[in-house]
Amino acid sequence: MFKDLQIEKIVNVYQQNTKSWKRDAFKPRGYGGIVLFTEGKIRYDFADKSLIVQAGDLLLLPGNAAYSGQRLAEENSFYVLDFVYTEEDAFAPTVIPGHQPLEAAFSQMVQQWEKQTIDGLLKIKSFVYGVVGNAAAESKGADRILEMIARNLAAPDLSVAMLCAALYISESQLRRNVLRATGLTPNAYILTLRLNRAKNLLIYSSDNIKQIAFQCGFSSPYYFSKCFTEKIGQTPTDYRKTTIIT
Repeated sequence: MFKDLQIEKIVNVYQQNTKSWKRDAFKPRGYGGIVLFTEGKIRYDFADKSLIVQAGDLLLLPGNAAYSGQRLAEENSFYVLDFVYTEEDAFAPTVIPGHQPLEAAFSQMVQQWEKQTIDGLLKIKSFVYGVVGNAAAESKGADRILEMIARNLAAPDLSVAMLCAALYISESQLRRNVLRATGLTPNAYILTLRLNRAKNLLIYSSDNIKQIAFQCGFSSPYYFSKCFTEKIGQTPTDYRKTTIIT
């Protein structure tokens, strides 16, 4: 991700306020984009995932990833910076929450683009490298967090507080990194992984419900059954009985 990114050309920099944004066609953009949302909410659907972006979020869009989009708010406002780059696989679609302070910087980039001076275009390129570089640094931080979660998934004391203490980061840093990487809060991501592991064990192991609950990090079989039933729609026992292996 972000490896060997070389910006060849700035295509456009602008601000848009719209009540009619939509993208019905599932197709690539043709060039990279950095989008800062200042109002509203939009869902972007890619081949392998969906991203919801709202006010204060920064969105990185690669040129080669096909997607469609649906607005989730009547009005949407955002800054857009489009650019051509040489490495097609340089980065994946990425949402980075909490970048509202960049609004002033984007406003300056719009002004630089309108002037079309060599110095201004160089400043815009430098701005893109800075944004992408920061995203790369956050991506490495997210990888470290997700690895620690995976290693400690069976530990009942796995929590936001434990992760922050072990990784020497704040709760806001942890939340931002996990949200950016997975689209889920840390607690929701941990629960999702535990339930996915439980589903796998229910299908492919002969362990009883109590054993599976503890293997997946739940503090008690009762709490495991409660979470499983609420999220999956079946009790663990019913899921084991009704799931057919094909």
